[in-house]
Amino acid sequence: MGSLEKTEKAKALLREFPKGTLIWYPFEKEKKALCVGGKNFRIEELLREKGLDVMAVRAEDLLENDILDNIAGKYDYAVGIGVIERCAVPAKLLSGMKKALKSGGKLLLGTDNRLGLRYFCGDHEDYTGRAFDGLENYHGITPQGVDSLDGRSYSAAEIERFLSESGLKNWKRYSVFPNLDYPQMLFANHYFPKENLELRIIPRYGHKESVFLKEEYLYGQLVENGTLHEFANAYLFECINEEKSDKTGFSKALQVTLSLDRGRERGLATIINEDETVEKKALFAEGIPHIRALAEHDVDLRNHGIPMVDSELINDTYVMPFVDADTAQLHLQRLLKKDKEMFIREMDVFREYILKSSEPVKAADRNMPDEQCYKRAYIDLVPLNAFYVKGKYLFYDQEFCMENYPINMAVMRMVDLIYRGHSELEKILPRTFFLERYGLSKNCNKLMQYSDDFMVWLRHLDVLREFRRQTEQDMETLNANRLAMNYSAGEYQRLFVNILDGLENRKLVLFGSGKYAYKFVELFGNEYKIEMILDNNAKRWGDCVEGIKVSAPEELEGMDAESYKVIICIKEYGPVLKQVKELGVKHYGIYTLDFERPREEVLKGRRISGFSCGEIHKRYHIGYVAGVFDLFHIGHLNLLRRAKEQCDYLIVGVVSDEGVRKNKHTEPFIHFEERLQMVSACRYVDEAVKIPLLYCDTADAYRKFRFDAQFSGSDYEHNTAWLKKQAFLRSRGSEMVFFPYTESTSSTKIKGLIEKKLM
Repeated sequence: MGSLEKTEKAKALLREFPKGTLIWYPFEKEKKALCVGGKNFRIEELLREKGLDVMAVRAEDLLENDILDNIAGKYDYAVGIGVIERCAVPAKLLSGMKKALKSGGKLLLGTDNRLGLRYFCGDHEDYTGRAFDGLENYHGITPQGVDSLDGRSYSAAEIERFLSESGLKNWKRYSVFPNLDYPQMLFANHYFPKENLELRIIPRYGHKESVFLKEEYLYGQLVENGTLHEFANAYLFECINEEKSDKTGFSKALQVTLSLDRGRERGLATIINEDETVEKKALFAEGIPHIRALAEHDVDLRNHGIPMVDSELINDTYVMPFVDADTAQLHLQRLLKKDKEMFIREMDVFREYILKSSEPVKAADRNMPDEQCYKRAYIDLVPLNAFYVKGKYLFYDQEFCMENYPINMAVMRMVDLIYRGHSELEKILPRTFFLERYGLSKNCNKLMQYSDDFMVWLRHLDVLREFRRQTEQDMETLNANRLAMNYSAGEYQRLFVNILDGLENRKLVLFGSGKYAYKFVELFGNEYKIEMILDNNAKRWGDCVEGIKVSAPEELEGMDAESYKVIICIKEYGPVLKQVKELGVKHYGIYTLDFERPREEVLKGRRISGFSCGEIHKRYHIGYVAGVFDLFHIGHLNLLRRAKEQCDYLIVGVVSDEGVRKNKHTEPFIHFEERLQMVSACRYVDEAVKIPLLYCDTADAYRKFRFDAQFSGSDYEHNTAWLKKQAFLRSRGSEMVFFPYTESTSSTKIKGLIEKKLM
């Protein structure tokens, strides 16, 4: 799929997302609906698609008596999503919507919650652009007060008061996650979900740069403590225009799960109802064949002896009973913590179900010819889609099967879903045990890539890459934000950002000899001379890290405190920070794995003649290229020339001999030192550097050099891994630029000719 096609596909998908709040709702066709302002340009479209006779009005129109008189009592539905937030008199607006309804008509109101969990996690308030304003009920927000804002959000209690004031007495409330713009799950107010929401809901933010909490980690705790609904990010109110209190007219849904990111062909709504039935419906007409295929898969699996939840297809709706039980995933995770041997036996049982789900075929996957392929591989036959009931597994939701596909992909997914995000389980029994037990080790990476590719295809992850980059939290930013909260702004800069300051006149001492120290030495050891490495572990004294001796902290005693700087290279740095202070150390900093060298530090260390370091003459200031550059040829030259044409200062990283062997699984023809010299001699290159063996990725290079763009050949332009690198750079204001690949020659082609003695 080309970039233009992906852009158009993304627009089409995003167009449907805001409809999710009501796309599942059982509207009666040919009824009259009043659609009220706000975000409703998509909702109006949805109502028409549902077969309703729609009249669209502005919210302010419903505040005028003469307009209300003309529409009074004419509508079966009055719908407003995101409207009361911009209305100065919410109760009056709701009164107008009520007046437009027939007796027994329904008002559907979608609204943000100012006490939503996303705001506690640090997201900005929509109407002020700052964190926490809504949580404080906008107190002191401006000199003029809250009335000067373009809008504001309300809590559930405030909205319910507005409804009462408008004369609406009968309502049902749904909690919406993650928000109104991208609803994934809705829960009736008295209902608490029984599944792992951490794996079901992807938090979305308007300003992810300020988020400091993993929202999804809180869902389970809120459910357990009975407070999930109070912290919902948004609400949908279903109100009935009746004087008497009557609950019979409300929707029967307790929980709604939506998959709008799958698109029109595969998007589904899964609805748990009050009558203990579960319905799966296609969100769009194009998805009906997918629902029918789901029912066919059920029959096929039963015929192969797989225990399935009882189900039937009724008017293109897949219906099954609600099963009040733990998922197999939760059961197995708990079992591992209690009984390791029983856990292994149960994993074997689960795997046997996967293996009996279809018949082996002779066809082989060309990428993994040694993997057994199955006639129909049900890749969702995993613990997330199975219940554990009275000592047995009961499967459901088998939407996808792949013809002539490696069955070990499903087995790999089984193992991955048990361990993913649960490092404590690895300590009890590492997943490598099952990789060996089930013969997954050899093709582990390829099998996981197949699984990843499936999810990319299913949820359009590549198409929605930019949307995801803008709205999904990233761990590095989140961790940095949490770290900063423990210190004043100046202290944070000194301890975690400007850790390389002052090393021109001081000796550099590292404290810690583990992973953090190794990474620091790999990335910065060639630029800064490291005098010594300290460690509290006496067993490490006398050892070396990349040739640097490890010593006891007492080595600092007697040294002039102004003559050295200590950089702590330990994950749990708190006790050591206290220790260095007690030792009288005056200059110190703390190195973290996601440390990004300050831009000024990079520029300061590089003499760029002809203009100041802050001045940019070309499109990019600092550029970066990484490569092996074995058998240097015209393709390499074209890449470096094009890169230099776009940047003022070009840094070229050259892969070491060890790196070639490790990552390319081949032997370089030209040794590293000679390759480095040849690249350095190229007139387009301002600086050639060795790429560290272990810390060789784009992220590591960016953190060290803070370049404005990395340049690469177009042969990687559609590679998933390289697109992730591009997303990483873009999140930091940098770019990944792909140049046309020189088709006429390559190192691989030249090597092939040499080996055939044709050159």
